[in-house]
Amino acid sequence: MSNDFRINSWMKKILIELQGKTLTRQSLIEKATLIPKYSEPKQAKMFVSRNVHALTKQGLLFARGKIKQRTYELSPSLKDILFSVAGQKISEKRECLENEIDDLILDERKVTAELKILLSEIETYQEFHQRFPSKKHEISSLIDSGRERSATLYGRLNAIRNVIKLSEQSGHSQC
Repeated sequence: MSNDFRINSWMKKILIELQGKTLTRQSLIEKATLIPKYSEPKQAKMFVSRNVHALTKQGLLFARGKIKQRTYELSPSLKDILFSVAGQKISEKRECLENEIDDLILDERKVTAELKILLSEIETYQEFHQRFPSKKHEISSLIDSGRERSATLYGRLNAIRNVIKLSEQSGHSQC
């Protein structure tokens, strides 16, 4: 077995939090849903499955019991990684990068939500533009300012997405 262990920083945090407790697939999924990136149950299940498989394949996690009642046991090597300073140094840079990406994903969600609200607002202004001809000039200025703001938000959203892609591809971090 190689000494080059790879463990996701979020999975590491989950395993540390569940230290001393019985590790089940469900307990891992419950903890994973608390991570913004994996807040949807389907995402959390996929995240746990990927990481449990990888850790099992590396011989760092042992599965015990039948499929529906399966529990997991940490290997001595994984315990060393999780609870030692050396293990922290191995994953420190990766954790920093993942935290940066998570922050960007949260920004992306916020901008997307704000953009949806703004587009709905513009659509409503356009309806009012038809219904209230006497207020056409005022409503037109509201539509124009909404369009300018939406263009700014689209630009911000594109920039965030480009930085996320770049960060995921390069794996480099300033941490």
